[in-house]
Amino acid sequence: MKICILTQTASDISDYYKFFFKGLDLFFVTFKEKNSKAIDFLPSSTWSDGRNRLWDEVKGKYDYYLFIDDDLDFYKAKFTKFPLLQYIYQQKIEKSIPRTFEKCSSDSFFRLLKKAVDSYKPEVLSVKNLSNLQNHFLDVLTVGKGSFVRRMGWFDAQFTLFSDYAANRLLPYDTTVSGWASAQILIYLVAHHVFGSKSISLNNLGVNNSFHSGAYVPDYKSNLDCKNMIAMICECANRDYRSLFDENSNHVNLFYGKDVIISHPIKGKGHEENYRANFSSSLTGLEKLMINNNLQF
Repeated sequence: MKICILTQTASDISDYYKFFFKGLDLFFVTFKEKNSKAIDFLPSSTWSDGRNRLWDEVKGKYDYYLFIDDDLDFYKAKFTKFPLLQYIYQQKIEKSIPRTFEKCSSDSFFRLLKKAVDSYKPEVLSVKNLSNLQNHFLDVLTVGKGSFVRRMGWFDAQFTLFSDYAANRLLPYDTTVSGWASAQILIYLVAHHVFGSKSISLNNLGVNNSFHSGAYVPDYKSNLDCKNMIAMICECANRDYRSLFDENSNHVNLFYGKDVIISHPIKGKGHEENYRANFSSSLTGLEKLMINNNLQF
């Protein structure tokens, strides 16, 4: 598995990252101060601008592209080989979910990641988000049935692994609506509906944001940004996708896709998906909203 790691940061990657990713292909851009080791300096850029510049640099050169936030800590489950033991540990012994994971070495993390990639051949992959446990029950159901792998619905952009195939269809990230939080909606919408069982959440690995800087920009309204994107999705696809937003919480729906996730567990190594048929049945027209207009399967 030929993989690169891509991140954007204010002035330099942390010492922790320099140690954790030593010997791996890590590329970064900065947005506050120039850095001779960064591939570019992007002042006044959006979140999407930074990730898109990184994509431009490495496009077509790797099997997988891992986009990450610049402040993650990396974890593995206490029982990485035995999901039922992990389930019992979580339910009966240590009910604080973050404490059922432990910080791990780069070798351990990427060994487990590579094993999952080799086994499931995912188009999109994320890991357990220890910073936000609101949809943790989906992971409990999965691990309780003896698996660390489930389908994805909503997922945080903090850790996003794309296959080369998926990256060439989903990237660049949207910049037309805002270039901020709304850009992620297109990613998990296509991942869930088109790639299906080839978009997986891996729950024997986890990440946690060690710090958050708050709002992206002054006066930024994430809820309005995301509502604008969802309205455009509904218009382009000529379907009702308003369930992408939760009016009660005034936030994107963190449980999007839960019915399919629960009713269609990934068994064995998963099964083949007909991406073209999946796209035609659910998202035809969405290509008009994608920057590269390349949703072809």
